[in-house]
Amino acid sequence: MIAVKKMRDHGISLNKSLSFSGVSKAKWYYTKKPRSISLNSGMISSVQKIGASRPTYGTRRMAATLSKLGKPVNRKQIQRIYRKLGWIEPAKTKNEIIRSNKKLLKPTAPNQLWQTDMTYIWCGIDGWCYLFNAVDTFTRKWVGYSFDVSATKDAAVQCVVNAIASEKPDASKLTIRTDNGSQYISNKFRESIQLLGTKHEFIYHHTPEQNGHVESFHKTLKKEYIWPHEFANYQDAEIVIANAFWDYNNSRIHSALGYATPNEFAKSWEMRNK
Repeated sequence: MIAVKKMRDHGISLNKSLSFSGVSKAKWYYTKKPRSISLNSGMISSVQKIGASRPTYGTRRMAATLSKLGKPVNRKQIQRIYRKLGWIEPAKTKNEIIRSNKKLLKPTAPNQLWQTDMTYIWCGIDGWCYLFNAVDTFTRKWVGYSFDVSATKDAAVQCVVNAIASEKPDASKLTIRTDNGSQYISNKFRESIQLLGTKHEFIYHHTPEQNGHVESFHKTLKKEYIWPHEFANYQDAEIVIANAFWDYNNSRIHSALGYATPNEFAKSWEMRNK
């Protein structure tokens, strides 16, 4: 059809254009007419009722169920109803079903949810060293960290301990969210979280987006504070990280906070909620 239009644009007659392109006149003049098929409101109600209790039913199974209930129906009619209801979607995988059912805490105030994770930093003669961080998901504040030459469960615990010592939150209202790394699933970390009086929440396997705030923080940390330096050893990196901790919370503005720093946002929130 495009070839016919191009030949017509160059002044070739319609008959010759159709002949050269192999398109028939019937096809050229054919206009598809939209079908207007009314949907039975009673059938829609029946589909919605069954779908509420059987959300995994597709159109084939829904049609069979309605037929068993004495309401014979064509599957295509069910497809039209599903389309109207917005229920047409690809089949969900196991991971998608588990993720959709996993209810994660959404904080409404500071010190309700901290996300913690580890990242790697190259330290010259000391090789790879490991930085464990904790971030408040409400204020985006970098609440604590621990920096070590090895990625141990003790370093993971120390990060949380340092954060609690710094922020002094109400531990009974605080949840620590982690991934399923070996440090966080260890008995030592779990027991320590219990002793501290906080709750422990795991993300689902292979879903880093559920720990997205700390993941995003690590990207910012490396881009703005770590990568501009070439550390000769662990001590060099330690100094830069300590300075970055102060700068990130007190000087670096954050777009998600209305271009305030984490500490400015936290103080402003406290003033409004006294």
